[in-house]
Amino acid sequence: MKFYLNHSSCISPQQSFEGIFPREVNLNQTAHHILAIEPDYKPFLPLNLLRRMGKISRMGLTTGLKVIQDSQIEFDAIISGSAYGSNEESFKFLDQIYKYDEGPMTPTNFTQSTTNVVSAQLGLMTKNYCYNSTNSQKAHSFENSLLEGMLLLENNISKHILVGAVDEISQYTFNLFGLLDWVRTDNVTPEKAIQQKGKGFVPGEGSAFFHLSSERECHESVCIELLKTYVGPYQLQIKEDLRQLEYEPDLILSPLNGDTDNDNTVNELLAHFEDVPQIHFKKYFGDSPTVSALSIWLGQQLLNPENTHFEGINWVKPLRSILIFNKFETGQSSLIVLSKS
Repeated sequence: MKFYLNHSSCISPQQSFEGIFPREVNLNQTAHHILAIEPDYKPFLPLNLLRRMGKISRMGLTTGLKVIQDSQIEFDAIISGSAYGSNEESFKFLDQIYKYDEGPMTPTNFTQSTTNVVSAQLGLMTKNYCYNSTNSQKAHSFENSLLEGMLLLENNISKHILVGAVDEISQYTFNLFGLLDWVRTDNVTPEKAIQQKGKGFVPGEGSAFFHLSSERECHESVCIELLKTYVGPYQLQIKEDLRQLEYEPDLILSPLNGDTDNDNTVNELLAHFEDVPQIHFKKYFGDSPTVSALSIWLGQQLLNPENTHFEGINWVKPLRSILIFNKFETGQSSLIVLSKS
């Protein structure tokens, strides 16, 4: 069975939600991390709800609702992924517990902080009471959401699935990453970090949702040819899997992020494809556990036959396949191959 990603929507540090392809790196950077460019939410979210929503809800709901609007079909499954949910709302809730001495509190911050808030609210807002699920396995949250959707299709449980991922980089999340010694401390952009390698990465945020089905539904449709995830000491297995690809991809989206250890490992693993052009997608989006969802959105745009060049790379014929390799500090990696077949 073939699996297709059809209509999609993305909020990222680029102007992706407006459908503007990121020809140039345009970043809104604040205190060592980059922020998503948030669109006008009012066409998608009622003002009375919008005022109480955290950032992760705003981004996830709007991208999901846009896919529902563009697809014009009734989805029979909603699946999202989020590594950390809303740390912003979680810490507000903990602060309330302390402030009110564990007394009566408003439930808003608690309900907004759970990782399943986006999937649940999408179902409630659209009165869609179908299969509804959320994955939260750190850097495999989106890949596991995709895999879950593919299993539903393969077993004829669902036909049209809304699948996506969302994560934010609040000050709390940034502080946690800092305690783990994951982030750059020299106030550089992701692009500059890749050029001037050091310790850590530049965090980012965003949301991307897709219409997943076993049929090609629109001209944007791309096929998922391969989806594999890895945990722990995976380098030898990745090398073997890369060698066994049936064909050489036309383009590689690589996860270089400026961290010396990360980039050395990535370059070693991708040395097998030294003649294949590479694009470093994290310089557009920063790094986050679910950045792979944003990279798939970028890959889908690149496979559009109307696009013939990007980052100084030109192709005469439309791209046929793109290999997306992702790697995160948690020791989790993934390989995804998209094609226009």
